[in-house]
Formats: sequence, structure tokens, C-alpha cells
Amino acid sequence: MPVQDDRTEMLAAAAKRTDRDQPGSDDLKQKLEKAKEKIRLMELELDKLRQENKTLHQLLESEVLSDQINLTFTDGETLGRYIHMCLKEQD
Repeated sequence: MPVQDDRTEMLAAAAKRTDRDQPGSDDLKQKLEKAKEKIRLMELELDKLRQENKTLHQLLESEVLSDQINLTFTDGETLGRYIHMCLKEQD
């Protein structure tokens, strides 16, 4: 019967073991946390870019489409620089 008790104790000990007892699990947890943080930062950047894109479209619609003019490449480039400058001033 002592063999059975040893096996039972080993199984009980294995069941109580946490992830920290597993070799390399701390490294994996750190990598996972770093990856989650990168994803969070990318989502924030994506939200910022979406807002900037929305602002650009609103500006284009209000400035360009209301006047019903055809922009040349140079006009569009100048307008793009102006919009970019306005967005920098908002930050």
C-alpha cells in the first residue's frame, strides 16, 4: 500500500502545482504581457490614425467639395500640407 500512497501524493502535488512551477513559464508570461502591451499601443495608434483620417475627410469635404473646384496635383499637395499643419497644431 505505500506505493499507492506515494502515487496519490505525487498526483496531489502535481495537481497543486501552479504555472510558476513549470520551467520557462515566467518568460512566456513576460512575452505575453509585452505582446499585449504592443497590441494595446497599436490599437491606440490605429484609433489616432482613424480619427486623423476622419478629420482629413471632413476638411476635404468642407473646403474642396463646397467650392466645386477641380484640384490640380499641386493644389492637392498644398492642401495636404495645410491639413497636416492644422493637425499638428491640434496636438
